[in-house]
Amino acid sequence: MAVTPRRLNVVQICDHLGWPGTRMHGVKRLFAWMIPRFDAARFRVSLISLRAPDTSGDRLEDHGIDVTYLSRSKFDPRTLSALLAELDRRGTDVVHLHGYGATTFGRLAAARRGWPALLHEHCNLGDTPWFQKVADRLLAPHTDLAIAVSRSTAEFVTRARMVPEALTRVVYLGAPAEEFARPRTADEVLATRSSLGLPAGVPVVGTVTRLMPAKGNQYLVEAAKTVLDDVPDAHFCIVGEGDLVRRTLTGEDQRAAGRGGPPLHFLNLLGRAADDEDARGGCVARSNRSCSTRIAGSARRLPINPTGAWRGRPRQPVRVSTPGCTSDL
Repeated sequence: MAVTPRRLNVVQICDHLGWPGTRMHGVKRLFAWMIPRFDAARFRVSLISLRAPDTSGDRLEDHGIDVTYLSRSKFDPRTLSALLAELDRRGTDVVHLHGYGATTFGRLAAARRGWPALLHEHCNLGDTPWFQKVADRLLAPHTDLAIAVSRSTAEFVTRARMVPEALTRVVYLGAPAEEFARPRTADEVLATRSSLGLPAGVPVVGTVTRLMPAKGNQYLVEAAKTVLDDVPDAHFCIVGEGDLVRRTLTGEDQRAAGRGGPPLHFLNLLGRAADDEDARGGCVARSNRSCSTRIAGSARRLPINPTGAWRGRPRQPVRVSTPGCTSDL
């Protein structure tokens, strides 16, 4: 009689599932795409978040994903015991770890129980805090494999996170083509451009991102001036949510853009009109139901480290100008 092999219990562990002011951030989106695509006959995949449930309306549970929230703070020493209890309850075979806290407590738990531990790094932050250096050095022997989402991130993993190069693999993040591959008619393209304030027939350059300093959106703005020297009718879009949603263009910049010249378009994925705070800041907004809210709002000076690495300490701001608009980023 054929014996049915036992499914492998893979537990994904992350620090948190959202940032304030955003809906579904990148790693959460990865879980929504990745976890349901495991072969259910071979794997049982679940997810543990070390923090409390985020405030986003986009819940992974709505995608059929089993999520447990430990509701522990960043440096709570009780995290390890709570995590071990939950992992034991699930009959864990492998832990797949995302984030500083998850890779610290997760590798500690794996070392105690003898489980394989997979470290998954999603960004290159240049360096790690001193306390993470201590943890990574101590836990390096308990890292069975590391996945980096790019070659740059792999360099960060081997240098800053102290995982041997022989154990580090580059695996680029994918996206389900079926969700994005539907051809768009010319009328749909024109309607979308019109709803976003983009003229027909002009080149559009953009990024879809979380609006926070670490994402480096200022480099797109800085590059816009160079591009516009050769392609003067190009338009630039920064699409996203986050802390910087209102830190875009000043009222004077809006008036300059109104006099002609390609503006920068800041599109809010929340899809709602500006609130009273936006109005007091001289923000203009126009919403539509299917896409985004166009926002050109008051700018604040954002600190930029001249080396390109973001830090909490104030730095000299960079002022970027393009024909028709100027922005402090």
